[in-house]
Amino acid sequence: MDDDKIHRDIYFYLSNNSHPNHYTKDDKRELRSRASSYRVRDNKLLWKNRSGDLREVIFEDAQKQLLLKTFHDEMGHMGRERTYQKISNIYYWKRQFHDVEDFIKTCAICQTTSTFQKSPEVLHPIKVVSPWYHIGMDLITMPKSKLGNNYILTVVDYFSKWPEAVAIQDKRAETVAASLYNIIMRLGFPAVYSSDQGREFVNSTLQSLLAKTKSAQRIFSSYHPQTNGLTERFNRTLQDLLVKVCSEEQDDWDEFIEEALFSYRSGKQKSTKFTPFEIMFGRPPIQTKDSDICMSLHDDDLALSVTDLRNIRNDINQKVKENVEKSQEDQIKRSKSKIPINRIKVLRFNSRKASRKGSKMERKWLGPYVVLNVTEKGVATLRAEDGSVLSVHYNIKHLKKVQ
Repeated sequence: MDDDKIHRDIYFYLSNNSHPNHYTKDDKRELRSRASSYRVRDNKLLWKNRSGDLREVIFEDAQKQLLLKTFHDEMGHMGRERTYQKISNIYYWKRQFHDVEDFIKTCAICQTTSTFQKSPEVLHPIKVVSPWYHIGMDLITMPKSKLGNNYILTVVDYFSKWPEAVAIQDKRAETVAASLYNIIMRLGFPAVYSSDQGREFVNSTLQSLLAKTKSAQRIFSSYHPQTNGLTERFNRTLQDLLVKVCSEEQDDWDEFIEEALFSYRSGKQKSTKFTPFEIMFGRPPIQTKDSDICMSLHDDDLALSVTDLRNIRNDINQKVKENVEKSQEDQIKRSKSKIPINRIKVLRFNSRKASRKGSKMERKWLGPYVVLNVTEKGVATLRAEDGSVLSVHYNIKHLKKVQ
């Protein structure tokens, strides 16, 4: 019996206090045993996991597809793990992770905009202490928007991975310092700031702001952005999210920054195993319009005292430290990844975008193309959809399979 059929029968049993007519004695015994982990509330079947948290059970394929579309397409086209975490925090069905994976593999937007994975370099992990103790800062150059903005100031907390992003019109010291000051007034003064050696971060205006906090500014080389890797990775993710949701003219990207930030903040991080939101506030964010389900999941939070919240945050912080340390060890040991290539249909990396100034919002991947042949040295000949053969040949490391 398939899982969806079992869930329908459990719903019938709990709603009517009777078994389906076709059930044998053994079937009834097994159904009662299975149903002990479920309950019906407001005509919805809820499943209780091992932690005692309730999840709404979805057993209709159409509803599963709607949720996949809602949590992926309409929440910033996040990757497999983050999309899965967002759905699984509220809903439950068997093979949920595989369904998320299959859905994202066939997303046309994600295939043409996902970031090109460079070969990993030697890592120099930064030791984390507590939330908002150490932040990284950077600037992203963007196409000029209708509102006149040309840059994004990004700030990321090394402990919680909590990001901030502000659209600004120029990168003058006064502009950068004013935006950074507004962030600090909401979240507090960090002890350590990390940045590249760009003029906008080391001039007298910003130095004056840092002097007020009596902080040590750690300056990283602008020629080696991997040393400030957390901010660089967030920058790529933010650009991916914005290019997926902005208009074709790409002049309204600054109108979607808050949506992109919420999507990132509410996604579980691989290194911490928590969402940035949960680390900062001690509870997961509410992400569904279904207030009844939300309340059933978070009723107990309403009675928490300040002491309770402090204890919860301390527990989370300790777990984050352990998880990050383990993640950093794993990253250092991880071997160089290989890009899978299939000789049927591929996309090619847009190297023109990578080298051309002001191309942040272009597609990262072009195509699709058909691979005609590959030399022993790994150089591929490609054919476009119109049948023409490309005169330029491409190394297979710059290609990826179309799902």
